[in-house]
Amino acid sequence: MPSPSTYKLLRDATEACGSWASEREMARAALDPAGLVDVLLADGEPDAAWDVVVGTPEWEPRERQWVLLAEVREASHPADALAVYVSFAEGELSHADRGRTPEQRRS
Repeated sequence: MPSPSTYKLLRDATEACGSWASEREMARAALDPAGLVDVLLADGEPDAAWDVVVGTPEWEPRERQWVLLAEVREASHPADALAVYVSFAEGELSHADRGRTPEQRRS
């Protein structure tokens, strides 16, 4: 079953044999977008992970993945990180506002 944990096991085994370079792309191709983002971040390839998110609009990363992506992009792509943080803030504010009465919202 393809997953970040089986990817790591395969990587460890093939690195020991010296064949990871030839296996890496096949291993990544077997992963779903969530798993691929996780392994790309673990492998130190945040730009590639971001490209997966941007290139797969029908898929939405988990909150944990968004936070990790924003954190690793802050220094090199601050606008991308800011967009993630603003989106989270807007969601929290919207959620908090739903619990207020119309009168409370006007004040």
